[in-house]
Amino acid sequence: MARANQPAVSLGGFSITAIGPTATHLSELRDKWNTFLRSAKGKAQLSKLRQAAREDEAQLGANDLGRLLETMSLQAEAFGDPASVTPENLASLMLLVEESGNRCC
Repeated sequence: MARANQPAVSLGGFSITAIGPTATHLSELRDKWNTFLRSAKGKAQLSKLRQAAREDEAQLGANDLGRLLETMSLQAEAFGDPASVTPENLASLMLLVEESGNRCC
């Protein structure tokens, strides 16, 4: 599933490699997303999301990223079968983080 010719980035003792999304996954999501955005339901939902984002932006603090990273415990090998995952999830940024032989994805 790793992206071809994708170099790892070093950050401190960590090695970080982008393993997704692939071009195919992004294309599938783009088609689905554009269809949704053109619908009445999509337009209404987008308006609600913009308002919620403005409210959330005011409440976010610097420690939120640290808490998010602490909760990530999936092993890279546990990614599973991409055919069973929605286009939205497959098009998400997926990173493989390694340090001293330990991995999380």
